[in-house]
Amino acid sequence: MNAGTHRLLRGAAFGCLLFLTINQVPAQDQSYSTVRPISGELKAAVYPFTMPFTNLVQMTRWNWDDRSGVCGPGGCGDAACMEGACAKPCCPCGPAGRFWARADYLLWWSRGAGVPPLVTTGSPNDPVPGALGQPNTEILFGGRTYNGDARHQYRFQFGYWLGDCRRWAIQADWLDLGQSNANFSASSEGSPILTRPFYDVLRQLEAVEIIAYPGVAEGQVDARVSNSFHSAGANLRRNLRCCFSECGSCETSCETKTSCTDALSCWRLDLIGGYRHYSLEDGVTLREQITLLEGQGGHVAGTRFDVRDSFRSRNEFHGGEIGLIAQRFRGRWSFEFLAKLAMGNNRQVVTIDGQTIIHVPGQMQLAHGGGPRGFAPANSVVPANTQVTHRGGLLALENTNIGVYERNDFALILQFGFEFGYQLTQCSRVYMGYDLLLWWNVKRAGNHIDPRVNTSFMPPQIAPGGEPLPEFAWRSTDFWAQGLNLGWETRF
Repeated sequence: MNAGTHRLLRGAAFGCLLFLTINQVPAQDQSYSTVRPISGELKAAVYPFTMPFTNLVQMTRWNWDDRSGVCGPGGCGDAACMEGACAKPCCPCGPAGRFWARADYLLWWSRGAGVPPLVTTGSPNDPVPGALGQPNTEILFGGRTYNGDARHQYRFQFGYWLGDCRRWAIQADWLDLGQSNANFSASSEGSPILTRPFYDVLRQLEAVEIIAYPGVAEGQVDARVSNSFHSAGANLRRNLRCCFSECGSCETSCETKTSCTDALSCWRLDLIGGYRHYSLEDGVTLREQITLLEGQGGHVAGTRFDVRDSFRSRNEFHGGEIGLIAQRFRGRWSFEFLAKLAMGNNRQVVTIDGQTIIHVPGQMQLAHGGGPRGFAPANSVVPANTQVTHRGGLLALENTNIGVYERNDFALILQFGFEFGYQLTQCSRVYMGYDLLLWWNVKRAGNHIDPRVNTSFMPPQIAPGGEPLPEFAWRSTDFWAQGLNLGWETRF
C-alpha cells in the first residue's frame, strides 16, 4: 500500500469518526457527556490520528458542570438513570434547555406622588376667595397623591446555562413601568373663580394669585404630575443545592429528538449576584394664562400673563445585588420564590424652574408699585405688542429656590417575589405571580414644593427683601412598587 493510499484511508477513518461523534450526540439535556462513547475497536484503529481532534470537539461545548451539592438516587450521573434508549440529565431540576427567555405582562401599582394644594376655587363672599382655610374654598388640584393607579406594562428576562447540569448561568432582565401622568385643566371667563393658593410671608396670611375672577381677570390653568420607573440588571447564577427523587420519561424534545424529561419531583436553590440599575423620575408642572379684564396694578386691560412653575426629580441607582431563588417542581407544576437585595449609589437630582412672560396689548405707561406683576420702572413707556420675559413663576422664584440640586446617597433596595407555573410542553411554560419592591430614601418632585412665598421676590425683583422664600431643602420619602405578573417562558 503506497503512501497516498495510506493517507486516504486515514482521512476516511477520521471523517467517519467525526460524523459519528458530532451527529450522534444526544440532546444537550440527555447526558453529562457531550460526546457519544466510541467503541474500543474504532478508538484503537484511529487513535493515533483522531485523539487530539476528539478532545477539541469536547472542548467546543462550554460546560461549567460539577457534581457537588447533589442529592438523589445515586447522585449525579446515577447508573440506573443512564440505561435504556435515553439518558437522564446530570442532576436535573426544571425544564430542559440551556437558553431561556421570559416575557411578562405586569399589572403593578406604585406609591403615588404627593403634592400640596395647587389650584383652588372659592366664593366672592369669602374675605380671600380661594385661599386655604376660607369657608367656601375647594381644592381643584393638589392636596393628595397622584399616579398610584394600576399600570399595565412589561418585563423581559433572558438567561443561559453554562453547562448541561445547569449549575452556572448568566441572565439579564429589563422591567419598565412606563410613564404615568395625572393631568388637570380648567378655564374660566371670571366665574367660577380660579386661584392658586400660597402663604404670604410678608403679610403672614394665606393668599392667592388670581387666574379668573368676575370683572377682574379671565384665564386658564393646566397642571401635570408625571412619574416613571424602570429597572435593568445582569447576574451570574450559581446552583447551591439540587435534589430530585425520580427519573422522567422519554418523549419528543424541543429539537424533535428523543430525550428524557427532567426529574418529576425536585427542588433547587440558586444564588444570584451582579449589577442592578433602577431609575425613578417625577415631575410637577403648572402653566397659567391670565388676561386682565380691567386695568390694575399699573397694567392696562388686555395684558396677558403666561406663568410657569416646574419641579422635577430624578433618582438614578447603580450598584450590586445579591439574592436567592428557590424552585420546586412536581410533575408539570412549579413554584418559585425570589428574594434579593441591591446596594449602591443613588444619584439624586432636583430641578426647579419658573418663568413669567408678560404680553402688552398696546402702548402703555407703567407706574411700578401697583402689584406683584409690574415689570417696568415708573414713567417708562412700553411699545405696542411688547413681550417681556422674567425668570420665576409663583412657587419657583429667582434667588430663592430656582436651580439644579444634586447629591449622591447610599441606597438599599429590596425585592421579593413568588410565582406558580405550569409546564405546557417540554420547551414552554406559563406562570403567574406577585412581586414587591421597596426603595428607601428617594426624592420626589412634589415634596420639594414650598408654598411659602415672599412676594418681593416675584418677578420683576425691584427691591427684594426679607427671607428668600420659597426655599429649597432636601426632603426624603420611601418608594414601593408591587403587583401581579402573568408570563410565558420558552427554553431550548
